[in-house]
Amino acid sequence: MENISGAILAGGKNKRMGGVNKSFIEIQGSPIIQGTVNILKEMFEEIIIVTNSPADFESYRKECHIVSDIIKDVGPLGGIHSALSHTTKEGVFFVACDMPYLHKGLIRRLLEEARKDTKSCVVPYSERGLEPLHAVYSKASLENIKLCLDKKEFSIREFLKHCNCKYIKAQNDEMSSFHNINMQTDLKEIVHD
Repeated sequence: MENISGAILAGGKNKRMGGVNKSFIEIQGSPIIQGTVNILKEMFEEIIIVTNSPADFESYRKECHIVSDIIKDVGPLGGIHSALSHTTKEGVFFVACDMPYLHKGLIRRLLEEARKDTKSCVVPYSERGLEPLHAVYSKASLENIKLCLDKKEFSIREFLKHCNCKYIKAQNDEMSSFHNINMQTDLKEIVHD
């Protein structure tokens, strides 16, 4: 997708994981972020890692553009703002750094919708609700992000209410994409799957 970048949001403080950087948790012998980079390389010319600890990601500098939050301590919306501000493309597919089981078919479906539609965001949903950290955002949404940040509204779901979004229902075989690791118990569940 020549007009869309891929971005990994890796800027969280990881409090529920005891401060462990979730990007580097190993699943089947490889850091989560390496698997994510490998998948994104198949689909995007430009890959961005958004992190507030760029030194930790030095080894990815050849493959990825490493950027930090322009506006600090405002959560994932700040990471989305930063990547959209730095990209050379018209839009960005975002994924959180703690999602080890991405589904290429779902990513391709989101990209196809983003390519053919003029909506500012393409977001998947399931019975669990919206999945805004596995979605495509266009540069057109930057103005709304800035407005939300200025008003100290940091919720992505609140931001989406102000956007022209297309929502795509995830299929059953795509649901693994949304498994993420927030706590040690999540990691144990994944390891024992």
